[in-house]
Amino acid sequence: TTIALELYKELAANPANIPIIHNNYLDLLIRTNKLKEARKYLDKTCRRFPVNVYYQVDAGLVENLRGDVAAAERIFERLINDVTFDQFRLNTLSQYFVMKQMPEYALRAYKQSRLAHKTDALHAMEIANIHQIMGNKDLMLDEYIAYLGTNPRNINYIKNLLQNILTEEDDLALI
Repeated sequence: TTIALELYKELAANPANIPIIHNNYLDLLIRTNKLKEARKYLDKTCRRFPVNVYYQVDAGLVENLRGDVAAAERIFERLINDVTFDQFRLNTLSQYFVMKQMPEYALRAYKQSRLAHKTDALHAMEIANIHQIMGNKDLMLDEYIAYLGTNPRNINYIKNLLQNILTEEDDLALI
């Protein structure tokens, strides 16, 4: 493990190696409880790649692991603010939040973008999918209805989706 850490540290000195080694190096730092070193690595990596949302989210995750929930919250909040008007980065960030089991931050990012754009149905499909993942079928249904309000031609698509999703007896009460 020590040899691997030293090798990764050496490789991380060259920015070209970061995209290749990042996940494995960070995972090793976390598994060996070298959270201070992980934070130092991520600080440098985030400075080198300031628009890469993956590294920034990872920095927040490490802060959470270190017990500094407030610092993690500041990182996530800043990230959400930074991507509000950049649809590609917003989607990338939200998908990564969901992948890292933090769907509430993905929802926050999409809803903030929706407010900033002053469009009630913006990101309705994405928000509906996140609500489905979280098991919030009533909120999911609200988002699909909002989507239909702006895209009524897609009613058959939404109908098919709902038929596949709403399969439990209790789901009938939602409709």
